[in-house]
Amino acid sequence: MTRACKIWLLTALGLLILGAAICLGALAAGGFDFRRLFGASVSDLTVNVHEVRDPFDRISIQGESDEIVFLPSEDGTCRVTCREKETLRHTVSVENGTLTVRTLDERKWYDYIGILSDEPQIAVSLPAGAYAALSVETQTGDVEIPADFTFDRLTVRGSTSDVTCRASVRETLDLSVSTGDLTLSDLSAGALRLSVSTGKVQAAAIACAGGIDVSSSTGKILLTGVTCQDLSIAGRTGGAVLDGVVASGTLTAVLRTGDILLRNCDAAALSLRTSTGDVTGTLLTGKLFVTDCGTGHVSVPSTSSGGRCEIVTGTGDIEISLS
Repeated sequence: MTRACKIWLLTALGLLILGAAICLGALAAGGFDFRRLFGASVSDLTVNVHEVRDPFDRISIQGESDEIVFLPSEDGTCRVTCREKETLRHTVSVENGTLTVRTLDERKWYDYIGILSDEPQIAVSLPAGAYAALSVETQTGDVEIPADFTFDRLTVRGSTSDVTCRASVRETLDLSVSTGDLTLSDLSAGALRLSVSTGKVQAAAIACAGGIDVSSSTGKILLTGVTCQDLSIAGRTGGAVLDGVVASGTLTAVLRTGDILLRNCDAAALSLRTSTGDVTGTLLTGKLFVTDCGTGHVSVPSTSSGGRCEIVTGTGDIEISLS
């Protein structure tokens, strides 16, 4: 190694040590509070409370990075509490019987730089009861809807969002996110549509009068204690676990890669297909089994009555028994 190279290496090492010392000093001066170091703190956000006096039976919310939560009002007055930034504010109004919350995004490119920043929030306090419709559109915020409210129609669209719903819906409950999880429990619906690109779908204790459609590109589908008319499941990677799922009509599950596991499930007719994966589990009643297994073995009950149960695998086993 030449003398010049040694000098450059020693200089670089000295600068690294100096930089580390400066960072350590800055952290110590800020009490090792990373938020103060990067200029992000609770003071970046302000809280504005909007009292809603005009009558409405529909709700429409358009968010950006806001967490969106619904809460029961303690005094029967509707309030929309917005925890917001100066460059990411909200308007609240009632238009033609619809409570409308819109986001005014005035952020510049440099407003997106930073870490550990507190996220904005839209908290809607509603009198408990029934409403005609709820529509939520968000980009990166999570959405939480409790069991205190019921709706005729409920729709949520998100980009990078987790959605939790416990509210019952008379007609259609439609939840769709690109990257995020969908979690539903203890509710009833007329029809149910659940769609994720990258994420998990979990539904437990669901009573659906009509059909259920579930799709996931990458992520598991977990259904527990679900009753419905028809059930359709479509997935690419992740697999599907059905526990105590009963459809009065048809149960269809088509996966590209992943296992299909049934525990104490049933339907008038079943069609189960996976290219790479096993189909295993238990059914409540006998079926007329039709199987096609490329690589693997087949074990199904020798029943001569019941609805048709078609099971096809490309690479995987088929093992079904009666519980």
